[in-house]
Order: sequence, then C-alpha cells, then structure tokens
Amino acid sequence: MGGYPSPPDKGFFGALFDFNFDYFVTSKVIKVLYVLGMVAVALSTLISLVSAFVVMGDTPGMGIVLLVATPILGMIYLILLRIWMELLIVIFKIGEDLRAMRERGGF
Repeated sequence: MGGYPSPPDKGFFGALFDFNFDYFVTSKVIKVLYVLGMVAVALSTLISLVSAFVVMGDTPGMGIVLLVATPILGMIYLILLRIWMELLIVIFKIGEDLRAMRERGGF
C-alpha cells in the first residue's frame, strides 16, 4: 500500500548510528537505565541513612526525622523513576504502532 516501509532491526549499534532516526535506541537500553537509576536511588538512600545517624549525634530530633523520611523519599524517587521510564516506553510504543498502521494503510 503506499505507506512507509518498516525498517529491519539493525541492532543496538546500527540504531545508535542511524542519522535518520528510523530506529529507536531507547527501547533497547531502558532496562539498563532503570537498573542504574535503582542503584543510584539505593546508594543515595543508604548515604542519607548514614547521614541521619551522624546528625542524630548532634540533634537527635532532626536525626530521627531524617531516619524516618529517608526511606519514604527513596521509595518516592523509585516510583517516579519507574513512571518516567514507563512514559518513555509508551511514547515509543505509540510510534511503533503508528508505523504499523501506516504500513497497513490505515493511517
């Protein structure tokens, strides 16, 4: 039908050096980015927990507040990271679906 042909899968490096942006790299690396984000959130939460114990030596009230708030904030950051990654994937899935619709001549 007179649509745009779907490009064959070129792999990661082929997609990385595609200057026409016909191939998506994000959907290939999103899992790695999510794991790296989880590690960053875990490390920052751990560092903040250690800092809460240090602060507790000077001002016990503030240390207890930090001790309670740090895991909650870590979980909030992890949820926001997951939502952001899912939004990116949804955008790319929409693009793939539109390309498939164009190929069938329905759009």
